[in-house]
Amino acid sequence: MDIDSLVEAVTARVKQKLYLEEMTDKKKLLIISQEHGTDCHSFLDCNSCSCGYMEDCALLKEYQVQMEQYDVVLLYQLTNEMLGKITAGIGDTPYAKLAIEAILLGKKIYVPNEEVELYQYENTAPKAYYQMMYEKINLLRACGVIFCGQKDLEKRLCQADTCCEKAERKEEQQENEKEGSQSECQFVQNTCTKETFCFSKKIITEKDMIDAYQNGANEVEIQKHAILSELAKEYAHEKNINITRLLS
Repeated sequence: MDIDSLVEAVTARVKQKLYLEEMTDKKKLLIISQEHGTDCHSFLDCNSCSCGYMEDCALLKEYQVQMEQYDVVLLYQLTNEMLGKITAGIGDTPYAKLAIEAILLGKKIYVPNEEVELYQYENTAPKAYYQMMYEKINLLRACGVIFCGQKDLEKRLCQADTCCEKAERKEEQQENEKEGSQSECQFVQNTCTKETFCFSKKIITEKDMIDAYQNGANEVEIQKHAILSELAKEYAHEKNINITRLLS
């Protein structure tokens, strides 16, 4: 072997080693879907590794994946049927089985709001029935599952996991895990309109905002020094809820 061939061989091996080391350092992200969809594959094609993740599609792998290897899971095409199965712990399909396994292993799970079938019936379903189904969403939230808009998904994936954010998520999860479907926040009906509510709590979570919205609020008032979580802010923005901070 001449010197040029030797140099090329050594260079190729070094490049391969550097590539493997880079891949090993990357976190792994798994997309779980029931069928090939535009949104999930668009995310896979357009955002591949943009946030430092190695991305896999469970469907392309015929669901033959080791969940322990993944740091983050994206759950697409969450139909009402699968919502019921997952929250009941019924893993009788590959999709439901992987979703349940991800929850049990404490993986960070994101669900784009656009992929939740239940939301399509918010304005048509009987309130009592919709509330019953929505409690299944709240159960997933209490387990740490994060629901957000598709457009915000990459920003969330790229966002630094600061101590403040960890504490906020822990606080929100603790709030959601408390018994009963009623929030601890006390709603004080405003004398001007029935659609304005005042929170007396010191920490306002996303679940508080959800409860306010489901009780007909389009405006909420919070105390002067109250802490408003980022998820609560985002939910209020999505539902066009106006937030007013009291001066005293």
